[in-house]
Amino acid sequence: MRVLVRGGNCLDFAGDILLLYHYSDVRPLEGALGLLDWRCNAVLSRLVKKKTDLFEYGRMSILAPQGKIPSSKVLVTGLGPRGSLDADLRREILMISLLGARKVGGSKIALDTDILERDLGENIPEDLTGIIEGSDYGPDFTIALFRHSRSWAGEGRGCAGRPGEA
Repeated sequence: MRVLVRGGNCLDFAGDILLLYHYSDVRPLEGALGLLDWRCNAVLSRLVKKKTDLFEYGRMSILAPQGKIPSSKVLVTGLGPRGSLDADLRREILMISLLGARKVGGSKIALDTDILERDLGENIPEDLTGIIEGSDYGPDFTIALFRHSRSWAGEGRGCAGRPGEA
């Protein structure tokens, strides 16, 4: 198994599965998930309106991006309400999502760490080391970590949040 730390946008990674996370009480969708929603013509925003528990803690949803990004599947894992996630719950959610990715046939996985590292101010690679040591994901398993990959220019700097917005 390999763990790679990358820069850039996780949505540009050509792999089997892209792992994204989101809080249940944060709207509009932000980060890489917000950009994915924009690229997919707001399909996620519409889904959230119909299924309000979509981002509850530990809930996973598999999306087929239909060519909008290079990865063939997206696994979105809910984090529950903002502020409820501590270091232990974050390690647990990483384990849950990695097992979920493996179960749906992923061996080349991109993981956007922005939301997980930003709110706790801790380092994901250290969490992964502990998770990997106690598991048997196999030698073909590759995780590419995308650290602080902003979705679009200006996000987080007081500029327009989505392309085309003033």
